[in-house]
Amino acid sequence: MKGLFRLAVLLFAVCLVPTAGAATIIGDHSLEYIKGLESWEYRFTIFNYTNEEIFAFSVQFEYGPYEKPLYYLHEASAPDGWETVLSQPGIVSGTKEYGELLVFNLDAGIQSGDSLGVFSVIFNWLGNGPPELPLFDLLNSDGTSIWDEPRSAPPLTPDPVPEPGTLVLLGTGILGLAAYYRRNLSRKSKR
Repeated sequence: MKGLFRLAVLLFAVCLVPTAGAATIIGDHSLEYIKGLESWEYRFTIFNYTNEEIFAFSVQFEYGPYEKPLYYLHEASAPDGWETVLSQPGIVSGTKEYGELLVFNLDAGIQSGDSLGVFSVIFNWLGNGPPELPLFDLLNSDGTSIWDEPRSAPPLTPDPVPEPGTLVLLGTGILGLAAYYRRNLSRKSKR
């Protein structure tokens, strides 16, 4: 009986412990289907958790495994002072090349610890299901990559599941069962 009560208390305590999230460079991002255009819009904010100022970044859209590209890039938007350049995925000299959204600001970048958004790109997706998340690369003032290789954005997450609430409900259920069991035990001992 004491073991069951301790388990219920432990589950309740676990519900109260906050979970820590990992720091990311790409955050507050979303992917939406635009019905009238039959296109997708990817919107995102850049968070600079590096030690360098970010003057430019690229978003890379893969060509795809087949003879036709998976993406057709339509337009991009960026906050004031930032310029955008789009290049379509294609085959250059027999090699499949990524499509790319290049965003840059030659005057002032995103300082370490700051964030900037919202950036967006509208594109057609020719693959099955929803589009895959593109790769990102951050560039410093001399145009070199801050990372060794491009990285993908964190996965898009659906609405958060209230797990602590679920665990509280489970713990309450276990406590209820323990009380019921204890009550029945005390009734049997009185007989």
